[in-house]
Amino acid sequence: MTMRRRAKRGMVGIEAAIVLIAFVIVAAALAFVVLNMGFFATQRSSEVIRSGLGEASTALEVDGSVLAYSALGTKVNYTVIPIKVSPGRSLVDLSPTRASIVYWSTETGSYADIYVAYGYVFKNSSGYYLIVYRPDGTEVTEAAVGSAINLTAIWETLSSSISDSIFATVIWIDSNQDYTKKDTNLELGEKAIVMIVYKSPEVQPTEYQTIKVEVKPPEGATLTVERTMPPGIPRGVIDLG
Repeated sequence: MTMRRRAKRGMVGIEAAIVLIAFVIVAAALAFVVLNMGFFATQRSSEVIRSGLGEASTALEVDGSVLAYSALGTKVNYTVIPIKVSPGRSLVDLSPTRASIVYWSTETGSYADIYVAYGYVFKNSSGYYLIVYRPDGTEVTEAAVGSAINLTAIWETLSSSISDSIFATVIWIDSNQDYTKKDTNLELGEKAIVMIVYKSPEVQPTEYQTIKVEVKPPEGATLTVERTMPPGIPRGVIDLG
């Protein structure tokens, strides 16, 4: 009887150990699942935060003074906004098929997207040249713009080549990239301008008129530029600050 009791106690001890080991294995598996889910949630949270910061941060910034030009006085023929990539970013996609430029003024109302062409100013042995492309990559024009980069010559070339009453172009200025590749990424260190051309007298800004331009890249916050025309618009170039 004593031997049987000892044998039963030994079997019960082994069974309890097996059950305890099973509980430990299950607990370890559950702990692994919980930890794995925690790591996954942390990673996703980091990605969401990075994405949110990327959308909230400005991809572009104004690189100098905003300029306007009046050929005859009283009305503005074009405005120029110099832009560059914001610190912390390597490039910004400014393709007309993915980016947009919105225009608004106190007199003429708003235009949803006036971005119709992009181009490059490059230098060769004869001086500086401008080449302009439509969003689909077809060439609009190629013309000389002087021995120095002449904004008025760029405006005259665009005005004679594009028929829209009001339109915007992004022009890469003296870029090191090969313009024949039609690269529409504005990279860190490169310079570009947004030129708003007012062909029709009905849309040309006059004195005290406020204009607002929004450059909307596919990623990052919108670059908003708002300026008010000075009283008694003179002939020539006007510094809008």
